Amino acid sequence: MTTGPTTPGARPMTGPHAVAVWLVAASGFLAIILAQLLNPADLAFVLVLEAVIGPFSVVGALLVTRLRRNPIGWILLAGGTLIAWAVAGVSYATLSGDTCGCLPGTVPIALAANVLIVPVIGGIGVFVPLLFPDGHLPSPRWRLVAWFAIVAIGLLTVVVALTPGEMSSGAMVPNPIGIDGFDGTDGAFGLLAYGPLIVALGLAFASVVWRFRHSRDVERQQLRWFGGAAFMMVALVSLGASPIGPMPDAGWIVMLAGLALLPIGTGVAILRYRLYDLDRLVSRTIAYGLVTGALLVVYLAVNLALTTLLSSIATTDSLAVAASTLVVAALFTPIRQRVKQVVDRRFDRARYDAEGMTIAFSDRLRNEVDIAAVSRDLDTTIRTAIAPTTLTLWIRETRP
Repeated sequence: MTTGPTTPGARPMTGPHAVAVWLVAASGFLAIILAQLLNPADLAFVLVLEAVIGPFSVVGALLVTRLRRNPIGWILLAGGTLIAWAVAGVSYATLSGDTCGCLPGTVPIALAANVLIVPVIGGIGVFVPLLFPDGHLPSPRWRLVAWFAIVAIGLLTVVVALTPGEMSSGAMVPNPIGIDGFDGTDGAFGLLAYGPLIVALGLAFASVVWRFRHSRDVERQQLRWFGGAAFMMVALVSLGASPIGPMPDAGWIVMLAGLALLPIGTGVAILRYRLYDLDRLVSRTIAYGLVTGALLVVYLAVNLALTTLLSSIATTDSLAVAASTLVVAALFTPIRQRVKQVVDRRFDRARYDAEGMTIAFSDRLRNEVDIAAVSRDLDTTIRTAIAPTTLTLWIRETRP
């Protein structure tokens, strides 16, 4: 379902201003390409960064041009663009360190890349959920949380900027403004530095729960989209960071891919694009995941059984693979239909009930000849199944 913008009366940005916004978003892609040119050995990492940073910049630009008064778009646009240029800065500093170490601006560029990451990630992590979806705080009482977050981000930024030694930007460049003997990221200092920001992040996501409990209709659906995207992001980031995940060598790909879900879910929710398809999306994801798992179990079981029974035949592997594939192909449709019914009944109940009402109406229609009864039945079915705001029934009469 597609509806209008969240902010009433806000006109979409057009003309040179819109072009400038999209040029800023495009500069993020340019920065990643520049990073690839400066450090061609990390092609896979750069491609993944494009897929992650791209949604932040694109969704941010889209929100800014459509809803200029909503600060979430500006936060996503600035965050994605600054992260991209920070990556380019790290690649530049790394190239300088691998060669002569004398490229112009190496130290300030590495310092900027090292320090920028804290306010950018902290700003996105705190203020996107805190201001979602209309760009305003949940209530005036939450201003204290916003100021606390600003202080926490500023504190950690200063600590990172003053920590001596090689900067964590990956460029292996010593921190020119680091204070000898000061290590603000370890021990008690680390707890004092990171603790307030962690608390601010927790309070920001608590504001989403608070909004959800006090929301209705469209805003509640928007919060469901945001919450679903945030949950999947946390799940994928945790899976990617885990050394026992299914792909330990490519865990960082899973982790970075999870980060891209946040701007996508945010953009869908704020722009209200197909807003009410969340239940269907969840049910289909769960259904096809279960179907894939069930078919995989069937394939492995049939393959193992045939391999054991036909161990004396030279072409055991080929026969087992062929037979297992045929069994899986034959079971795909019945398993999919059964799983779909069970999952829809649990996770997409409204659509499941609507389909059942439609089928029941079709069955009654076969035996009904009274046009007035058909009209009443159709009116009742439509109002119950999809609950439209208005309903007009037009029947064309044909005279003999």
